[in-house]
Amino acid sequence: MELHPFTSLLLKDKKVIRYNGNKIYKPINDIRKISLRSHEFSTYFSSKMNRKYWENISRINSAIYFSTVEYFKSIDANFVTLPLTTRLLSSPGAAILEYLRGIRQIREKLDIEVFPMKLDWFGHDVFLSESSQLYLEFTLAFSDFNHVFSIYNSFRREKADWCHLSEFHHIEYEGKVNQEKNEKIIENLVSKIIKDVIQKCENELLSFVDKDYLRYLENSSKNMKKISLYEALQKLHQETGLDEYKIFSTKYWGSWEEVKIANMLDSFVFVKEIPYFSSFFYQTYVDKEPGKEYTTINIDGDIIETKSYENVPVADTADLIWPGYREFVGSGHRVRTSKEARYKINWLFQKTLKIDEKTIKKIMKWYDPYIDIRDLPTYKQTSGFGLGWERFLQGLLKLPTIVDGALYARTHHIPKV
Repeated sequence: MELHPFTSLLLKDKKVIRYNGNKIYKPINDIRKISLRSHEFSTYFSSKMNRKYWENISRINSAIYFSTVEYFKSIDANFVTLPLTTRLLSSPGAAILEYLRGIRQIREKLDIEVFPMKLDWFGHDVFLSESSQLYLEFTLAFSDFNHVFSIYNSFRREKADWCHLSEFHHIEYEGKVNQEKNEKIIENLVSKIIKDVIQKCENELLSFVDKDYLRYLENSSKNMKKISLYEALQKLHQETGLDEYKIFSTKYWGSWEEVKIANMLDSFVFVKEIPYFSSFFYQTYVDKEPGKEYTTINIDGDIIETKSYENVPVADTADLIWPGYREFVGSGHRVRTSKEARYKINWLFQKTLKIDEKTIKKIMKWYDPYIDIRDLPTYKQTSGFGLGWERFLQGLLKLPTIVDGALYARTHHIPKV
């Protein structure tokens, strides 16, 4: 049996992601072609009648939960109770797109299918939360806590596929730490969860995968690798010969590329430092490093020297990719000042989305609290991450689709229960 859950292949210039199978599911030649609707029905009306299958997954989920809480307790991180409704989406571009949703040419021009889940809240527009991150940042800004975390549901109105759900669970952390320390916390958490789940649920795990895979995960989770996006694209170009990878951009960085780089490096892999202006509005830049290439950005009159590749400034980010699967942790150092936060949001609105000033002002007011906390005299810079629970489980059990590990899966289809 193949060690990795998935393998990226280039067959006659066509990118294919092959699912390699586990003890329950047979290999699938191209997982991205699977019909989730028929597969979902099959899962609900056959596999879910197998009580043992779902009991095993429930026990594994329970072990993941208690291991997570135990780890955060060990670093003195405080759990935070948070709302699931918000005006502060972690991607304000999505809020604008929702606001403009009736304007057909906007949707077509941007070619974006992902929108937030909007609700009528006593006559006002609110959204179901995409992430708890912004509220965790608020909690740190108004307290003496150094570390906080949450475990909540997140919602994104996008069509579910082999690795996406419309509603999923997030383990999220925020701390008064730099990105290097943040990545260490991620490593320690993931390594501990894997070790604990194997220790407590080995029999349940072995109903899906073999012992070689469990040993492989335990070993590789203690020896994670790191690579910049620039270096990853270079490796992909060398491996495939495709000229698209010669461009330092996120344009050609997707599911096939994530699986491929994890296949090539054969480990858990942090992919770091995406272009600054391709990063989310809340991600800051990487400081200039001695003896390395750098460039400057003008943040409202402040000239900042930043690390760069090919004169492109980079963000202080790191996505953790599962061996032979996809990114399941997104992380980064947050924007440092109110000036930078406002600058990046405006850049998104004006340069990327090309939204008119009137609409920008309306949406910007929603984000004033997030921007303004950086002016507090007690404010300290933070870094944090979000771990997708169902993606972790899909990688752990080598499941063909993310739905196969979700007892009450929420996709773009009508829920059955």
